[in-house]
Amino acid sequence: MPTIAAIDVGTNAIRLCIANVNGDGRYQTVYNVRAPVRLGQDVFTKGAISAHTIDKTVETFTEFKQKLKNMPLRTQRPSVRARCAKR
Repeated sequence: MPTIAAIDVGTNAIRLCIANVNGDGRYQTVYNVRAPVRLGQDVFTKGAISAHTIDKTVETFTEFKQKLKNMPLRTQRPSVRARCAKR
């Protein structure tokens, strides 16, 4: 059963979801976490991301990296998708 992971970077939170994929294509979530980083709040109120928010974002990605290192993922090649926060 392969294991996959997804990171969603939104305007209010960054999420990590890790799941096992069953033979029929369905998945079972084995880990799911949400970090309330609030990237959009700075952009909407100040026009830029503050140093504090950048630090929280880096800390969150570092934690996610450590979690992912311990998982038997199917591939180490990431697939990136962007939404509103990237624009």
